[in-house]
Amino acid sequence: MPRDFCPNCGRASGHAEGCADHESVDERKGVRREVKHTPLPDPYALREWQAAALPVIDKAVRSRTRAVVSACTGAGKTDVMAAYLKRYVLPTLQPGFAGVVTVPSQDLVRQTADRIDKWCGPGTAGRFYADRKIVRQVTVCCEPSVGRLAEELQGQRAGLWLADEGHKPT
Repeated sequence: MPRDFCPNCGRASGHAEGCADHESVDERKGVRREVKHTPLPDPYALREWQAAALPVIDKAVRSRTRAVVSACTGAGKTDVMAAYLKRYVLPTLQPGFAGVVTVPSQDLVRQTADRIDKWCGPGTAGRFYADRKIVRQVTVCCEPSVGRLAEELQGQRAGLWLADEGHKPT
């Protein structure tokens, strides 16, 4: 769903009132000029292949089969995961269940959790690794810390487990 972005400062439209980025040289001289907002594409809009993958992934998950998203580095697999969480998982995740995302490194814990927070809202993703152990409804966990996360969940069940970089051994 496209959002309107300001062509002057890049922020979402609706903020123009009192924004110094919208004062033209003419305005500073007392001549008022209307600033028009140009609709630009949502930076988190899915590409066609990503959007098409979501119902396929959901069908596999609901039938309890494995879904694998395979694409080259930088293609947007993490965005597919975050969009899937937002559209299919979070609205239906029951109390007592947690979403778990495992990644092979601490750097990927931070990157993946940040991406989930951008898609699903700040504070959605917990970060669980050696130096930081924050559990949320969806928790991104470094693979070596999975056993400790299981203890930390204290009786909660994993409603969904997603593995990023699942082909890499730890």
